[in-house]
Amino acid sequence: MKQSLIFCFIVLSISIFGQTSNCLSNGDGKKPIYDAQKAKKAALTMDSINDSKGAISEYKRELEFRLKAEKICPDFDLKNYRQIQRVITDLMKRDTSNIKFYFDTLNAMLERMDAKSINDVKNNIRAANYLKGTNPNRDKADIFYQKALNETSTKLDDELVQNYYLNIYNIYNDASEDNKSALKERMIIEYFSLSKLCVDKALREGTQTYLTTILNLILKSCEDILPEISVFLNKLPSNKDQKLITVNNLISILEDKDCTSSNEYVILIDTLLNIDRSYKSLLVKAKLLSFKGNTTDAVNLFKEARGMAKNDAEKKTIEDEISKVQERIAAQEYNKVLNLFNGGSYKSAYNAAMGVSGKYKGEALKIAGQCVGQLANGCGSSTFERKCNYYHAVNLLQQAQNAGANVGGLIGAYRAQCPTADEKFDAGNPSSQSLSCWGVSVQVK
Repeated sequence: MKQSLIFCFIVLSISIFGQTSNCLSNGDGKKPIYDAQKAKKAALTMDSINDSKGAISEYKRELEFRLKAEKICPDFDLKNYRQIQRVITDLMKRDTSNIKFYFDTLNAMLERMDAKSINDVKNNIRAANYLKGTNPNRDKADIFYQKALNETSTKLDDELVQNYYLNIYNIYNDASEDNKSALKERMIIEYFSLSKLCVDKALREGTQTYLTTILNLILKSCEDILPEISVFLNKLPSNKDQKLITVNNLISILEDKDCTSSNEYVILIDTLLNIDRSYKSLLVKAKLLSFKGNTTDAVNLFKEARGMAKNDAEKKTIEDEISKVQERIAAQEYNKVLNLFNGGSYKSAYNAAMGVSGKYKGEALKIAGQCVGQLANGCGSSTFERKCNYYHAVNLLQQAQNAGANVGGLIGAYRAQCPTADEKFDAGNPSSQSLSCWGVSVQVK
């Protein structure tokens, strides 16, 4: 009895298998395939006589029959699926007003081919197809764009990179407010990843410009990027090299958006310095300190960076930066002198002016000379000593002139105020005179 059951099962299995494998040639699928072939022949005839409507009608009938055969027959194979692809293409060329519906049919069929693992349509084409239907499926397109980008057998091209990034932007645009932050984060990450691809694969310059243009659609100002910085910092990669890349990328964006005065920028620079105290990170931090007005610490970091310089070019960069800081310091000191002078604090202005060096030294000495002139009549225990202050004023103005300052007629005016011959005689014709207010001694000429 058991043997009989086994025998019946084997016979039944062979029978079922025979029906399944022969469905298209001898089974229920034979007639729809035959009808499809007749419709195709009729469509070609209509084409030959330029009957476009007739050809479209027959191609539609062919498509209907082939889809019917696919539904009936489990053995519907790649060869027959290609016939469906072909007739859909024929209809797209002729019935252009309904092309979106044909893409819906094509996409659904390709998914059925996926289930059978017989789909050989390229991933980039699959992605593009999902965007051409009646209801573009950007999420499915995104999946296939990513597959295409990760393919090693296919040459990466500009169109793929551009379309992939544009699709993410469109997903972002359609997303709810709750999901936009994560998508913005992804767009920033992908921007730098794709930018690297542009360099590595030598893509067109226009592709990099395109990526930047798309990113700028969501990052229009500091307000669009600053809230995301803390998110990135909380999710920094554990790998040091990747961490450095991420932080440098974020710094680049903030600099591009002119967000360098923000606290987030300072945090990023400090993060960079903590990860890698290198020539580059020290240089960036020193520039930031200089920008913030902390010139003393800036110079110290510049000097530390100079010790890490690998070549003359890097050393020159540091020397140039130090010179800029020193000029900035001199400018700050000179502005202080000028403000004190304009405010009538002549003694304080004089003392500050005597400490100015570099680019503004001449202008500072000019102010110092004027301060002496302003206070001359009140400095000294005698008329002679008070008049000798003008010798000091003239000396300072001559030094200012030698340093490049335009002193106008001040030298002549102050020289005229110096002691006369009679005043010198009355004072005993001294060769020099100490000036109590300024702590200097001048020659009596």
